[in-house]
Amino acid sequence: MARVAWTEPARQMMARRGVAEYDGFMGKVELRVTIDTALVAQARAAGIGLDEAAEVGLRIALADAGRGRPLGAVASHPRQMADPVAADERARRWTRENADAISIHNARVADRGVFGEDLRRW
Repeated sequence: MARVAWTEPARQMMARRGVAEYDGFMGKVELRVTIDTALVAQARAAGIGLDEAAEVGLRIALADAGRGRPLGAVASHPRQMADPVAADERARRWTRENADAISIHNARVADRGVFGEDLRRW
């Protein structure tokens, strides 16, 4: 078995998401996966190794699942990435505190439509 040698971008990504870096020996499993061809082309052009990217992605998804975050949940602000559980609570609190404004906005959109909708060409 080979020792894991993470690239620096992978280390940084896992550190930002609070994922522990696996530093020991591990066995590997060969898998067949289907991935968007354009995404694979972009990754290859950027020099991103698909094996490592998949493994880092799985580690992040598992860590997020352990924190109760759904797959694909975006945490773009550094404070959200540093403490995703608190970020989820802040989002829920913001939604509660702004429920009236959100309701008024939704009613206005239902009544008048989206601003600039008449100018859209798609």
